[in-house]
Amino acid sequence: MFVRILQILALLALVNTSTTYVIHINNTTNSNITERDHTYPIHTVHWKSRGYTDDVDNIKIHFLDYQQQSKWTYTSEHLADQVNSAGWSVGYYVCAEYTSFIVTETVCGDVSTLWWDGWVGQKFCTDLHFHLKKSLKLSVTSWTINPDQYC
Repeated sequence: MFVRILQILALLALVNTSTTYVIHINNTTNSNITERDHTYPIHTVHWKSRGYTDDVDNIKIHFLDYQQQSKWTYTSEHLADQVNSAGWSVGYYVCAEYTSFIVTETVCGDVSTLWWDGWVGQKFCTDLHFHLKKSLKLSVTSWTINPDQYC
């Protein structure tokens, strides 16, 4: 019985030391994001905007954790730009802030782009098509491109 307990304790110690802890500090909002998970490859998200962009103020790239929850948002004033993902991120989705009269509103794309083991270290081209249908709408399409290419 004593030997069996020692075997179980040794197994528990082995499992605990093989787990990777990832800590990401988001300095832009002074918040700590602590995730217990394995790291993922870094991906590059490149985007370009077209259509009705006159009122668009900011593009926001929301990076998703392994539970597909937004844990970090990159904000850009540029209609075409790129950003690298965090090591804990499994994907992203895109939103935009725009001014409607004097109110700032947010519109998000209808799809998320998730990368898993098959898309290691890829660069993604994201087409943001803004159009008016009573209010500003955003259609998002993403595909992989070579590291030396731009959208």
